[in-house]
Amino acid sequence: MTKDSTLSKNSKIYHLYWEDRCIMRGVDEEDFHGIWEKLMWTYNTELNYVEITLDEDDNLAITDTSY
Repeated sequence: MTKDSTLSKNSKIYHLYWEDRCIMRGVDEEDFHGIWEKLMWTYNTELNYVEITLDEDDNLAITDTSY
């Protein structure tokens, strides 16, 4: 994965999954929280996400899923 020029240091992006299918990819942190709350209202047991952080050394790190 290459660094996206729109990402700043220590920024986060999210991939959202319904069961085992990716339904939204590359959601920025600003948009993620509102989208997640709305989706969790209906699909709380089927949803999860992967958080990807760009650290200060321009490395991408994947954080464990939320659920």
